[in-house]
Amino acid sequence: MADHANEPAILATWLANKTPENLAAWITAPGAAAWGAYRGETMVGFALLTQASLALCYLLPEALHQGVGRGLLQNAEAHARKAGVTALALDSTRTAEAFYRRNGFEPVGAPQAWAGLQAQPMRKVL
Repeated sequence: MADHANEPAILATWLANKTPENLAAWITAPGAAAWGAYRGETMVGFALLTQASLALCYLLPEALHQGVGRGLLQNAEAHARKAGVTALALDSTRTAEAFYRRNGFEPVGAPQAWAGLQAQPMRKVL
């Protein structure tokens, strides 16, 4: 993957806060909403909206380019609109930037670096 190149140190830092306890706290935080995409009993995608920010949107590699990500994003956008959000923000990985651009997001500001990864702040007017 272009973002982490399967480097153990980068992956460990990136994944360090993605614990079951943190995930439970993020999902139940005020203003948060989450969606999972499943094939049978297997979760193949997950999205987390925190008020006006798409905090997480992840897919298993085998679910890429099949509309799963678009479906999760559309659910998050619809929920945000219903909650009165007028613009949605996110920090995109290099791998996902083209996906977000295809779905109407535009870069805002310079890319940010964190833990050996690059994140491009993006925004979409809803």
